[in-house]
Amino acid sequence: MARRWPLRVRDVAGFPVVPPASIAGLATKARGALGRLHDRMGLPFQVLLERLTGALDAPALYAFVELGVAEHLATPRRVDDLASRVGVPEDALDRLLGYLASRGCLRRDRHGRYVANRVTKLLTEDGGWCGWVRFLGAPWTMSAYAQVLAAVRDGDDPVAVAHGANFFSYIAAHPDAAQAFHDAQAAGARLQAIMCADALPLSGVRSVLDVGGGTGTFLSNLLAAHPRLHGAVCDLPEASAGARATFAEAGVTDRARFDACDFFVAMPTGHDLHILTAIIHDWSDDDCVRILQNCADALAPGGTICVAETALQPGRYGSFVQATDMLMLAFTPGGRERTGAQYDTLWQRAGLRCINRHALPSAGTLFELQALRNTTQ
Repeated sequence: MARRWPLRVRDVAGFPVVPPASIAGLATKARGALGRLHDRMGLPFQVLLERLTGALDAPALYAFVELGVAEHLATPRRVDDLASRVGVPEDALDRLLGYLASRGCLRRDRHGRYVANRVTKLLTEDGGWCGWVRFLGAPWTMSAYAQVLAAVRDGDDPVAVAHGANFFSYIAAHPDAAQAFHDAQAAGARLQAIMCADALPLSGVRSVLDVGGGTGTFLSNLLAAHPRLHGAVCDLPEASAGARATFAEAGVTDRARFDACDFFVAMPTGHDLHILTAIIHDWSDDDCVRILQNCADALAPGGTICVAETALQPGRYGSFVQATDMLMLAFTPGGRERTGAQYDTLWQRAGLRCINRHALPSAGTLFELQALRNTTQ
């Protein structure tokens, strides 16, 4: 699908405008309070069983996406019609769709027809979020989830226990898994690009480096919105073809380039602004310090490093970042979500100073950093 650039929030996230961060934060707290009330109104065994059966959400969504059901829900349809269109038995499909309707991913009307809702629309191929389903709901990732005990008890890497290779080695050897991962990252980058747009410190910036920017979605959106900027994506060579295709689609090929590099070794030099979106949480503290120090070494004098992450508030009810912390435990040997204080420790270890924090409508934070040697104390 050819996208409009700069990206529009309605196309990317399914709602009309980006809410102020303060309003989004209040809405998140309200959802948490209602969820807590829902649990308190239930019996303890009901809460427990709801959590256990919630493990079916990801594989059910995976089946829904792989069958392409959402593509046939532009109008309400009965299950016999849908079963004929996607080529599966009617009864089993009805049970799958009934479950997903009970989970809010589509709707069943009073005539027994299935109807798309705002979540369903994200799960069409044009909706942009199928990559996340194919990534997090795939059988190979289910196998890693099953090994979380090994991570907690023995410190093992669940992906390596399940498949004999770490996460990045596994996807490098399995093209379908790699495609799903890159599609998921691109969807996340589209959302991050919109959520960070008003927070980025662009005054005086001429050139931007998107560190670990994959297929170039974030950078492409930034350059499309700011014709005076130039920039580059720094990532492993296998992302280059996808990045160049994204640059072409966004119409920024003349101002964007892809620099193949290993950010643990060195970064391209001379850029005024480095951006790292959802990169730091993939790595251990020591690895994060290496990445950030390499950024500082390559940064133009007086330049800025911006890190977009979500600060962990341990145990907060209904916390999405608490869930992504479990994903890091399942997928990486050292990655984790961190509290605000833990981020501050990382910045200090890397020789950086946090000069500003911007609350994002996504509930994340954009940390604005400068190297201590580039600032006056």
